[in-house]
Amino acid sequence: LETIEEPDQLRRVVRSILLSDEFVNSWGDKARRPFELVMGAVRAMGPDFNLPLGDIFSRYFFYLLYTTGNMPFTWAPPTGFPDRKEVWLTTNALVTSWRLINLLAGVDIQGWRPCDPAASTPADLRSAAELADYWIDRVLVRAIEDTSRNQIVEFMAQGAGPDSPLNRASPTVADRLRSMVGLILMSPDFVWR
Repeated sequence: LETIEEPDQLRRVVRSILLSDEFVNSWGDKARRPFELVMGAVRAMGPDFNLPLGDIFSRYFFYLLYTTGNMPFTWAPPTGFPDRKEVWLTTNALVTSWRLINLLAGVDIQGWRPCDPAASTPADLRSAAELADYWIDRVLVRAIEDTSRNQIVEFMAQGAGPDSPLNRASPTVADRLRSMVGLILMSPDFVWR
């Protein structure tokens, strides 16, 4: 109220909020809603699909999205969807979101994949560490704790050294890459906001 007549009042308010201790220390206090989680996963993987009505893939996609409890425009007014993480960290919301993310990351429908992380990964990346780091950065857009990163690298390496080249042409390695991306998308690092 002290600066109500100033032309940059909104700038000052936003600056106060962004520099407040409450804002700086809020990371992880909220969780993505299932819709945000699924759409963020789709964006990160680079989709190659549309959802025409009547298509069996579309019906299954919307069915799973509906069962998360967060289908857009389905919450009764006037309150809108809850904005507390406890509502969205329930078994039903998370597990159904994960099922949908796994479906998108790994499904092969007669040679067509709605999202194909293996195909959208640069060909020059060969080692488990390179692949994990690329997808961690692409999905999360930030570094994660070393413990979590090492688990993802070990999953991708499957006993090989983290810097050993993998045969990207192998269907087993390609499937493991898709699963690794799904693992990152289902991690707490991707759920928190």
